[in-house]
Amino acid sequence: MPDTGLDYQQTLAGIERSILEQALEKTGGNKKAAAQMLRLKRTTLSAKVRNMEALAPCPPENAPSHGGSRSGERAPHESCSEVFQAVTGLAVCG
Repeated sequence: MPDTGLDYQQTLAGIERSILEQALEKTGGNKKAAAQMLRLKRTTLSAKVRNMEALAPCPPENAPSHGGSRSGERAPHESCSEVFQAVTGLAVCG
């Protein structure tokens, strides 16, 4: 621990995010399998992933696209969830 201390909640959130991402990566984005791996209910894992996606910064409308429109702008229908998946490389399945 640093002498100056640390942000407890932020540190725990980072650890949780890392664990969730690793489980989803190992299962190819399959939430049911990832939940079983972590001994969580699928609905709990889904809620944690939604929360993680909600906390992911959503780029402005003119940010570069991750597969949206050809003009380089983010497609209007492209959600933060889709951007999150594009950035992390995780295709999260039901």
